Amino acid sequence: MYLLVALLAQISVLHFLTLRDAEVSPVLIVVVWYATTSDMRRAALYGLIAGLCEDILSTGTGGGWTIAT
Repeated sequence: MYLLVALLAQISVLHFLTLRDAEVSPVLIVVVWYATTSDMRRAALYGLIAGLCEDILSTGTGGGWTIAT
């Protein structure tokens, strides 16, 4: 649920808000929050899914978000 909200916010609204040419990444915040509250395997899988979702919804990254997240 939180991941979906973070993805929608990042793609629709927060993409246009920048601070010194840096965008806020709520997806990364959600992944880090989940990783601190669960075990290593679930956190890695959650991060992989979040990165794949970011790559699916963005254009031209070529898998960069999957590796970064």
